[in-house]
Amino acid sequence: MAVESMEKIVALAKNRGFVYPGSEIYGGLANTWDYGPIGVELKNNVKKAWWQKFIQESPYNVGVDCAILMENNMPEVTVDGWSNEQMKKFVDDNQVACPSCGAHNFTDIRQFNLMFKTFQGVTEDAKNVVYLRPETAQGIFVNFKNVQRT
Repeated sequence: MAVESMEKIVALAKNRGFVYPGSEIYGGLANTWDYGPIGVELKNNVKKAWWQKFIQESPYNVGVDCAILMENNMPEVTVDGWSNEQMKKFVDDNQVACPSCGAHNFTDIRQFNLMFKTFQGVTEDAKNVVYLRPETAQGIFVNFKNVQRT
């Protein structure tokens, strides 16, 4: 009976535009939701109240809202699909230097995962692995010194 009730609540929330199952057109991702037109208004009202209470009224917290686009000072070359050897050759051939100190003694090129790996649910299990978008937290890292200074 509880499952039927939950299905009715989910159907009502979806039909009224509160929330939609996350990634629904791709088969869905359990326990994730996207906000519909009514849901986003409700979420924004809750967020506004939370922001006022915990940011504006707190002497210890500050807010920051960061752009998701980052500046790229590298030469305009498409490197998608390049091997590590091709990238190293480019760095060597173009005498790419550290922008801060001018050094050329870089470590070997390594593959990095640019997405934040986390786990959905309460257990760290391979079947629960999900990834946050790459830009999710970069603003807090890039702006840390600015926020600390101000």
